[in-house]
Amino acid sequence: MVLPMPVTFEAIVDNVRQAAALAGETAAGQALAQRMADEAALLRATVRARVRRPRLFVDLWFGRHERTTGGLSFVHDLVELAGAENVFGARGDGYCEVDPAELQTAKPEAVLIFTEEDDHPVDVPALVRERGWERLPVVVSDICLLYT
Repeated sequence: MVLPMPVTFEAIVDNVRQAAALAGETAAGQALAQRMADEAALLRATVRARVRRPRLFVDLWFGRHERTTGGLSFVHDLVELAGAENVFGARGDGYCEVDPAELQTAKPEAVLIFTEEDDHPVDVPALVRERGWERLPVVVSDICLLYT
């Protein structure tokens, strides 16, 4: 069974339900999905109580192709759940090319760089210097979540 690529956090929760049902564990899947939804609701309430959220740029590298996340992706939802503001969250797409001029105007306060493939490594220190991010918190991740 192929599950759809989730567009929202809620779609991730739905995929959990579907995967559990396919594995014959419907009750466990429902329980996990409910726990995820409850914890997300708690996080949302906590985030709303914050005075200010840091502006985060999500830099996704799929091989040699750099992308970021707009408002129509589960990554956007996870950024918001974490208490940050996705600098490109107002864009009406999921994954989009990075426009250097638009990125400069966005003025991120923190950067999350996701590098997926070893075939096309990203020189993160060079990227940070090139973009003038030396004073920003930069987190690098190579964690890959596969939905196949």
